Amino acid sequence: MPFQMQLHNTWVVARTEAGDCVSVECQTTRMQRVDGSVETVLRYRYDNSHALRTGNALLVLATGQQLQLCEEAANQP
Repeated sequence: MPFQMQLHNTWVVARTEAGDCVSVECQTTRMQRVDGSVETVLRYRYDNSHALRTGNALLVLATGQQLQLCEEAANQP
């Protein structure tokens, strides 16, 4: 087997540009290769749109809308 993969879905809280709190789906994918190296990837979705995480815990949706992750979610890698 070339690697092991684990998927874990959670919901995190983010704030819209208007200041409203919303739930954002966060999928954590953890891949462990045969050589022992581990890669963790976080993917975010909100309102049927993928979101790209940028610096300062900011999510940018495909629509251009921005969401600010709340503190506990922002501390995730």
